Amino acid sequence: MAIVLILGIFFGDAVGGRLPLWSGLAVAGVFLAVYLLSRPIKSRFMPLIHSILLYLACFAVGFYLISVDKRKNSYAFPAENVAFDAVLVTEPVKKGKIVQCEMLVVRQHGKPLRIRASVLRDTIFNRYQHLHVGDGIHAWAAIESTDSIAPREGSNFDFKRWLEVHDIVGQTFIFHSNWQKTSVSLQSLSLAERAKLRLMKLRQKAVETLHVSGLDGAEQAIVAAMVLGDKSALTTEIRETYSVSGASHVLALSGLHLGIIYFLLSFIFVRMRWRIAGQLFSLPLIWLFALMVGFSSSVVRAATMLTVYGIVALFGRKSFSLNTLSLAAVIMLVAHPLVLWDVGFQLSFMAVLGILVFYSPIYEALWRVTDKITMGKARKIRAVEVFLNWTLGLTAVSLATQLLTAPLVMHYFGRFPTYFLPTNFVAIPLVTLILYVAAAFFLVVAAEALLGVLLLPVKQFLATALYRLSALLNSSLETIASWPGSSIENIRLSGLQTILLYFLIASVAIIVVLLRRNIRNNRLAKMR
Repeated sequence: MAIVLILGIFFGDAVGGRLPLWSGLAVAGVFLAVYLLSRPIKSRFMPLIHSILLYLACFAVGFYLISVDKRKNSYAFPAENVAFDAVLVTEPVKKGKIVQCEMLVVRQHGKPLRIRASVLRDTIFNRYQHLHVGDGIHAWAAIESTDSIAPREGSNFDFKRWLEVHDIVGQTFIFHSNWQKTSVSLQSLSLAERAKLRLMKLRQKAVETLHVSGLDGAEQAIVAAMVLGDKSALTTEIRETYSVSGASHVLALSGLHLGIIYFLLSFIFVRMRWRIAGQLFSLPLIWLFALMVGFSSSVVRAATMLTVYGIVALFGRKSFSLNTLSLAAVIMLVAHPLVLWDVGFQLSFMAVLGILVFYSPIYEALWRVTDKITMGKARKIRAVEVFLNWTLGLTAVSLATQLLTAPLVMHYFGRFPTYFLPTNFVAIPLVTLILYVAAAFFLVVAAEALLGVLLLPVKQFLATALYRLSALLNSSLETIASWPGSSIENIRLSGLQTILLYFLIASVAIIVVLLRRNIRNNRLAKMR
């Protein structure tokens, strides 16, 4: 069903502007009506016909949803300068002579408009340093519609599409003397937007707490990105190091991060035997955290899957599956069809799909090879078995995720990190430790604020541990990135070539499965 919905969204994106908005909904209604009216008919072909009707209805719904989503982001701005009030919804990031951020332009009538703003820095009073997320400003500038943005040559990254995916309808450049801070009413913002603003302010306070506690420079940037989703302090050098070494995924909040929070909370309530209360408490906290860290596609995907997992766990089923992943995709695409073009969405789902499909066969194959090399002795020593289990498990996860994310990485970023396997053996344990220590650090900070008890020695110890772990992670990845041939550069994969590469991977996987099944059947036949 998810695949059919995606095909409908692709079709709607291609031709949706040429057809009436109601056409997709009307076609979906016709197919559903025919399906309901044909239910009483008894025939051996009816189950197939019913499935086709439902798929066609789902296709038409995808067409309708993308058409609505694209039209709501279309807005025409005046060509001349205009005065407007806006509230900052992201923390300003310094880039050369400007600071960049996203703003919501507040209007008296109508929905607030999200724009991307570049503010020229003044070098005398440095007023830009006092701008933070949640602040209101009054500005005088021209706002350019995203429709006029031309594609970038020599790159597969579609900046205009990126703006569209993030509901950004315009761009503006504000001269340093053409703005001032002011109080802006948030009444026109939705409840979710106001809640997100408050949580983003809380995140900024948490980032400042890291700085006050002794973390600075690259170490603070890494911890803030991995724990709080704040990438504003990440320099070009840090991003390049993590990209070349194949560790960019640890900078993006994902299932690993939310999973640790969820299972820590669940463990507390399971020990207290309050299973239902545990889910009712844990899942809202997961979504509040997702809002606080920016609601990126990978975080929303992880939160959605954890929600589905938590609900089905109450009924005694505790496993992730392709159905869980498919349901998460459908929920996200129905809520915001344009997210289909988000690179984070694509990489996140491909990584999880790789684990669900390829982890078990890769792990079993690695165990067979290990058993042959050690002649079965490895399983007889408990410590050796545990170490091999961890090693082979991490290897299988790394290979499974890389298998399905590598084509996208080569398509969008034009590179392939050759040392992704040793990188994961270094990064995953250190990142896990950083997340646990960071969780303990912020719990101590919260306890100190709520109880009024000074816990400075404990807080300082945890801050020092965070600094040393993140410094070790950075230096280790810098070393890996400096190895000869650490990255294959200047790869040019078109969209069609990327799709064909995925077809090749799927075809090889199917052939391997069929061969394994044939070999197993032959062995069973000989045994009989």
